[in-house]
Amino acid sequence: MAAHTTATCLLALDRRAEARALALDTLARRRRTLGDHHPETHKSADLADRCRESEAR
Repeated sequence: MAAHTTATCLLALDRRAEARALALDTLARRRRTLGDHHPETHKSADLADRCRESEAR
């Protein structure tokens, strides 16, 4: 959970590349440990998507 929160803060600070890298790492770890259908995995997928979208701007 701390990595997800840190990635969210990095995104808010406009540190997009760092946020994206951490969000993708967190997503991979959650998929491995919790599975694709767990609510926390969905939260991480959403954050990774938001990071990708912010980098595209």
